[in-house]
Amino acid sequence: MSGSSATALPRRSHCNRGSRCARDCGKWFGGELTERETEVLRLLAAGSANREIARTRYLSEGTVKNHVSSILSRLGVRDRTQAAIYAHERRLL
Repeated sequence: MSGSSATALPRRSHCNRGSRCARDCGKWFGGELTERETEVLRLLAAGSANREIARTRYLSEGTVKNHVSSILSRLGVRDRTQAAIYAHERRLL
């Protein structure tokens, strides 16, 4: 995604470790997080549950779950705890 509505993340990784590279090298395979995904990641990293994120952002819980799944996939992490650590390490909060 281009423009100011997305948070740029590193492009294709320099190594062949796949999703482990996101954790080990700080790089990831893929594109960018959208503005909404970045917002959801910030709330997730602050400890908000899906229901709480949905309520405060006027989204359905299903939409939030979809955003979280996309975030996990794009960052190459297994769970929301790892995504929160990723956000804290990169000062996305």
